[in-house]
Amino acid sequence: MLRNIVVVLGITAAIAAAFALAACGGSDPPVEQRATTLLGGPLSNFGGVDGSDPAVRAVARDIATSRTYDFTPAGFVVASGAASSEGLMGSGYGDGTGTITVAAGDGTVEQSIAPTTASAENITISGTFESALAQLAVNTPGSSFTVSWTFSFEIGGEPFTLTADQVLSGSNWVAI
Repeated sequence: MLRNIVVVLGITAAIAAAFALAACGGSDPPVEQRATTLLGGPLSNFGGVDGSDPAVRAVARDIATSRTYDFTPAGFVVASGAASSEGLMGSGYGDGTGTITVAAGDGTVEQSIAPTTASAENITISGTFESALAQLAVNTPGSSFTVSWTFSFEIGGEPFTLTADQVLSGSNWVAI
């Protein structure tokens, strides 16, 4: 009889240990992730001198939509320094290079965009955004923020300028 009690107590202790382990989440802690780039969504809220021209809007869309941006010159931190971007494959617009400035909670970015096969030339984009929301988008999957852009470019020597908003969200996530 004593032997049966010892076996039952042993089984009970093993079950209790299994429940305790399951209750604390198992074995490995969750892995933190960070976005290595920011992915641009469609443009909206067009304005500015040429914002009502459908052809000029189409060029801006081709430049910006699905472009990936890097606003983190210091690892995974949105900070002042070099900023870069890459155009959607086949868009006619290649890499962008420039700078990002972060001060007092606000961010500004300026880039020159290289045309590859497109007719627009001398392309610059400059934008403003809230830096804390940009950092949240780098740190947290599903987070996003808005950049208010000004696009300037020439087609056949004629200058065009328009403004538009674009939502950026984290992409290319890596474990840290």
